[in-house]
Amino acid sequence: MRNVLKTLLLCTVMTIVWSNTGVGAAPPADKRSFASGKFAIEIDGHIAGFVNAVEGGLAFGDVVKENGEDFFFKKHLGNAGFRDIRLEFGADMDKSVYDWIAASLAMNYSRKDGAIVGADFQGNVISRLEFQSALITEVTFPAVDATSKDTAKMSIVLSPERTVLNRKASGKLGLTGGAKAQKKWLPANFRLSIDGIDTKKVSKIDALTVKLPRINFGDCFRCEELPPSPIKVDFPDVVLTTGEPAEPLYDWFEDFVIQGNNGDSSEKGGSLEYLSSDLKTVLFTLKFRNLGIFELMPVAVDAGGSTVPKLLAAMYCESMEFVVP
Repeated sequence: MRNVLKTLLLCTVMTIVWSNTGVGAAPPADKRSFASGKFAIEIDGHIAGFVNAVEGGLAFGDVVKENGEDFFFKKHLGNAGFRDIRLEFGADMDKSVYDWIAASLAMNYSRKDGAIVGADFQGNVISRLEFQSALITEVTFPAVDATSKDTAKMSIVLSPERTVLNRKASGKLGLTGGAKAQKKWLPANFRLSIDGIDTKKVSKIDALTVKLPRINFGDCFRCEELPPSPIKVDFPDVVLTTGEPAEPLYDWFEDFVIQGNNGDSSEKGGSLEYLSSDLKTVLFTLKFRNLGIFELMPVAVDAGGSTVPKLLAAMYCESMEFVVP
């Protein structure tokens, strides 16, 4: 009876995860569950690791409203398409995943086929969401925070040309197949450098989301006209919080913003290194090109019941490069 109930529970969870609402968020890492540890991503026929959360991916139809003679709208389905797939994961995926991200940020777009594979606690495959010709169209790099004890995770959005949900999938999924040994990735472990700026007092950097263009297809597969794809990538601002005094930042702001010396030669380069728990091993690096400061703002930060004065600095960034060791 207990096994029957367990099977019913797993099937219910899978139905929720692959619903149109795309609910698949994982609970905290210290509370391992079906949703947090048993969804793997398969790319070009190889298991590339387990994801912490997954949502989206199923087909959908747009509802069109039309005016009629009655007091209510006449409704019918218009174009149909496929939802984007959002994945969240840590630092233990196969290198091919991170290389795909790095290539996408460098505008070397690559479509890939694959699947999101759901399995029970014994590794038995119970569902496969297969996707075709998917592009990475969004990447979010996690915030860093010297006071955080949570686990860091990045996320990507895949925009597939087509998906197929196989609810009668079978087979066995190796619990470690295709993935590296798990690495502890904490937001508190980072190293920031900006040319000519002392960054030792930086305690926090906001998350960075890069939106990439869609190429040749949009959300629908029966549209007569597809929306034009953006040509340029607008990389996000780099927003950091640092301790006082911060004279080099004030000097740069005064010269760059107040005095107007803000040409290309006055912009700066930099990098953000995500580190492992030993604070020596670099997991990933984000390289910043052409940083330009545009705002300084004093802020008060709560530090264990007392208020500590800090300084928030915002910089635009023309381009970013994701480097995988």
